[in-house]
Amino acid sequence: PFTHGLIVTRTNLKGIITHANDGFVRLSGFSREELIGSSHNIVRHPDMPPVLFEDMWQNLQNNRPWHGLVKNRCKNGNHYWVDALVVPVRAHGETTGYMSVRTPADRQDIQAAEQLYPQLLNGARFTPPPHSGCEEARIRHGIGLTLSVVLASVGAVSGSISGYTLAGLGISLLAGW
Repeated sequence: PFTHGLIVTRTNLKGIITHANDGFVRLSGFSREELIGSSHNIVRHPDMPPVLFEDMWQNLQNNRPWHGLVKNRCKNGNHYWVDALVVPVRAHGETTGYMSVRTPADRQDIQAAEQLYPQLLNGARFTPPPHSGCEEARIRHGIGLTLSVVLASVGAVSGSISGYTLAGLGISLLAGW
């Protein structure tokens, strides 16, 4: 089970994994070679309602972050729950990909999702939460708290991403919100 740390991935605009930190590799059970170049759907669990991913993509395509509870599958068939924050990564005023930062999900949130997600899979109406200033401020605060750890994780692979220094990447993640 996922109990500590951060798991981080980056994808291109089509959802193809371009970076996976050690935590993600370890937790998923896939090798780094299996992950890099694969669709992020490689860890999609069949219990996840497609409507949640539709909401995520709508937010990302409008340059807004997305936050939600996700059940992922492991290579061996097991699963784990995460509290996911997905943000567009921008360079030179354009979105170049996406970064997902995941932390362990709260047990109460998992229990609520285990009740709601089957209903959504069976056609219950999904009403996305409003994108209020409070939620956006909370997301910004969460990014601020974890950004240095995330950038250190990404930095373990490269000192720059798409020509940006790691500090520049942090600024580009927050730009436009």
